Order: sequence, then C-alpha cells, then structure tokens
Amino acid sequence: MSRPAGTGLQTIVGNPHALRLVRQPLDGAEAVVLADTVFGFGSLSPDGRWMAFGSDGVDTNGIVLVALATGEATQLTRDGATALAWSPDSSLIAYERFDQASMHADLHVVDVATGTSRQLTQDEPEDSPFGWTDDGRGVLTTSHRGGDGTRLAITVWEVDVADGALTHRPELEDEVISFDFPAPDGRWAARITPQYSLRIVGEGLGTGTRLGHGDSGTHMTWSPNGAWLVWTSFDEDAGSADLFMAHAPDGDPIQITRTTSSESHPVWGPARHGF
Repeated sequence: MSRPAGTGLQTIVGNPHALRLVRQPLDGAEAVVLADTVFGFGSLSPDGRWMAFGSDGVDTNGIVLVALATGEATQLTRDGATALAWSPDSSLIAYERFDQASMHADLHVVDVATGTSRQLTQDEPEDSPFGWTDDGRGVLTTSHRGGDGTRLAITVWEVDVADGALTHRPELEDEVISFDFPAPDGRWAARITPQYSLRIVGEGLGTGTRLGHGDSGTHMTWSPNGAWLVWTSFDEDAGSADLFMAHAPDGDPIQITRTTSSESHPVWGPARHGF
C-alpha cells in the first residue's frame, strides 16, 4: 500500500531562481524528487489532469509536465521553453522559445502525448503566448510586431496552429495580462500586465489600482483574509529586492524593508488584528 503524499516545490541551494518539484509523504518520510528544476508557477491543463512548468530559457531545461493523479513528472521538452499556454482540449501547449543564434523569441507548440514540437513564427518581433481561441485553431500571443519598437507597445496576434498565419487582434490588447494571482476569497487579484505594471483588480475596478513595476519573477502573497497584498520589487540602483505591501483595493504601496540583502518569497503567518 502506498503512503499518502503531497506534491510541492522546494528551494534549490545555490540557485535562487529555480525550484525542485518533490513528492512529500505525509508521514514525514524523505521527499522524492520528481524534477530537479522548475521555474515560476505551474500552468494547470483545462482538463485538470496536468500541471506544466516552463523553464529559465536555458536549452537544457524546458517544459516539465506533472500528472496530478500520480505526481509523476516528465521532461516534455529540452529547448528553453517559457510562457506556457494550454490548448482548450489539453492536447497542445504553446510556448515562447528564445533562439540564441537568431536572438529572436518565437512561438512554438508541443504535442503533450508525443513531445513533438513545431515552430509557428520565425521573425524579429518576439511572441509570448497568453491564450488560445475557443476553437483551438489559433494561439493568442503578445508581440511588438506593428508597434513603435518599445516594450510598452504591446500588440496582440492570433497565430494559426496549422500554418502559422498571423491575424492582428487589436480588440484584445486592453485585456491582455501576463500573470494573475487571485486573493483567497476571490474578491481581488494581483495582476502583472505585459507593460510590467503591477495592479490590484476586481469587480467594478476597471483597470484596477496601479501599485508599481512588476515582472514574472515578482514574488507575491495575499493575507489569509484577502485584504493585503505583499510583494517584492527590485531596485536597480540598490541592486536588491525589498518587500512592499498594499491594502486592497485602493491602498498606496508601503515599503516594508530597506536592506542591502534581497528579500523574496514572503509568506503570511497566522492572521492577527484583521490582517
């Protein structure tokens, strides 16, 4: 009889940007390592069977696929895949891959069953997928294609999975997000946009309260009652990351730490005094 176990993430000594995926028996026995390096937050398949993790862009790393029923992890690709987006039927994963030779970030798709990948775009503008069309025939990707060449000029394109044909979708550009982290009670969400703006959004807030700069590596946590958000922000001048917090939905950012050492991965303890 197998022992009950949970699947989770564990830090790797000497590598602050990567995590180890482990299966931990609930009786306290030694954890079993499922994958040595996973990056960021997992992406759940629409059918609820799989969790996929991207990589740090290094070619020896790639997509790690975890079967939620068993906790078994499989290295699906070894090509530096980042920015994952599942197809509606959970059969394909669209992803961004940076090519060191061409210095371009192009769109690829991989078949979950076979591990076979295909390149859909091959041009200078970078493509980062964030979703699919409802019929599963097209990948929706952000790009600088057709913009003014700056990081703030985000455009949205639909890429045909069959032939790579491009269709501009300007009506989606105001709705694109790179990352959404919901509060425990579901009232609010912390959102990082492709323009690297960190916001608190929720019903009736429109574009939401802008808190400052963020990126996919920003560490965030909500208080247990969903009233406060804590996150890290990197100061280029100081060369370190500090902790900030804000009251949802309309609080101003409050800087908690000011040190020469970087703070990261904040975790809330037991709630006291309402927060």
